[in-house]
Amino acid sequence: ILPQFGVDTEAFNKESPCKGDSFLLEDWFTVGFVGRPSLDKGIDTLFRAVENLKPNIKLLIVTSSPSISSEIVSLAKESGIQDRVEFKTSIPHLQLPKYFNLMNVFVLPSRTTKTWKEQFGRTLIEAMACGIPVIGSSSGAIPVVIKEDGFIFQEGDAQDLSKYLEMLIKDDDLWMEMSRRGLESVRKNYSFEKIAEKTAEFYFSL
Repeated sequence: ILPQFGVDTEAFNKESPCKGDSFLLEDWFTVGFVGRPSLDKGIDTLFRAVENLKPNIKLLIVTSSPSISSEIVSLAKESGIQDRVEFKTSIPHLQLPKYFNLMNVFVLPSRTTKTWKEQFGRTLIEAMACGIPVIGSSSGAIPVVIKEDGFIFQEGDAQDLSKYLEMLIKDDDLWMEMSRRGLESVRKNYSFEKIAEKTAEFYFSL
């Protein structure tokens, strides 16, 4: 298998101080998502999961799309969390590190459809490179990327997702441990240097 995806750990890194380091002192705990806000990405599951949590939980949706569809806005309203959701649109990739560092946890809630399932989830390794604990659904390759360095919930199950969010909200030691494990995983497996080494090993093995 030829390695493909990596992350620039000089661009995507943990800022100091990172909001997550002292989240118990903050008024808001920020759950983040980066990508296409759509049903196949499980955005409705994320809305329902946040709905199950305390009012001081905020949801930050970051996308390169120029606008948010009326369907997604309506789903946020139906979930009763429209006042706790912040949409950031037209965000270029180079600006993503600063948004990751506004998050306390990153969630990739993708849902498998008849024609698609998550192939890798590059935003997972970008979040981990910034020291942000990650939670992903069981769709496609997400569990392969996260392994034991984050949490996996059953895709489409908002209650299951809420459970893991609650764990990170209430336990700052767990938060720090998952942050550390994510950083180590990226440095060991997904930095540009490691991807280059693995690519060279692949070609020399032919």
